[in-house]
Amino acid sequence: MKQKRRQQKNVHRYCSQLLIDAERKAERESIALIEAYKKVEKHVYRKIERERAQIVDKPIKAHLDMEQELNQKILDLQSELLEIELKLQDALLVSRKQMITKVKGIMNEMAELNAEYNKQVFEQVVEFNDKFREAALIEHDKFQQEA
Repeated sequence: MKQKRRQQKNVHRYCSQLLIDAERKAERESIALIEAYKKVEKHVYRKIERERAQIVDKPIKAHLDMEQELNQKILDLQSELLEIELKLQDALLVSRKQMITKVKGIMNEMAELNAEYNKQVFEQVVEFNDKFREAALIEHDKFQQEA
């Protein structure tokens, strides 16, 4: 029984660690995507600043294109982050279901062991009761014969 309880704790600890690792991996991927976007954005803004410094009077058509490019990058980033989040949610759901299944299996095994143990104890109690009754009857008969 103790072994099954330890096994249950180990499964819980292992599954919890898997969930934590999956969350951390998703966070790292998200951070990497955000950093990549920030790098692109920084380069675009620096390019705009250089061009503005050269031509102060007129709006530059390329700036509008760059703005559209950044907007597209933002949309791409949002979709990639959402995809990572969905993958994480799926992984967490699957891991949680697997953990629950394993723990239920261990608990069922523990229940079976308990039932078997209770049955054995009951059989021993019945056997002891029968032997005790026999011994008590023998003592009763001896007591009546002496009297």
